[in-house]
Amino acid sequence: MPIIKIVELIGISEAGFQEAVEDAIKQAAKTIRNITGVDVIGWTAEVKDSKIINYKANVKVAFIVEGETKSEKREKKKTKEMPVHGSELFEVWKMKLEKPKKQTKIKKPKIKK
Repeated sequence: MPIIKIVELIGISEAGFQEAVEDAIKQAAKTIRNITGVDVIGWTAEVKDSKIINYKANVKVAFIVEGETKSEKREKKKTKEMPVHGSELFEVWKMKLEKPKKQTKIKKPKIKK
């Protein structure tokens, strides 16, 4: 199951509010992959001499997080470790009980001259 992450951004444009939203998405896409949606939280504008000079859009951008979550990794590890059939379970149990055999070094005979 994918995990969705949300980041809050502010897009800015001199042209209008829609362009400010598009700016936020464009800037986010430079570093974020798998963007799935945008939620416009609010609009603001910067005014100078009774004219709007910058339109601002406060947005939440949603994207899919890549990779496996910790719980998915744990489940995957468990399924790898757990034997499926009774015969496999017996083999795992048997391997755990058996102690590894010590390897003995073979000594070379000394030759007297």
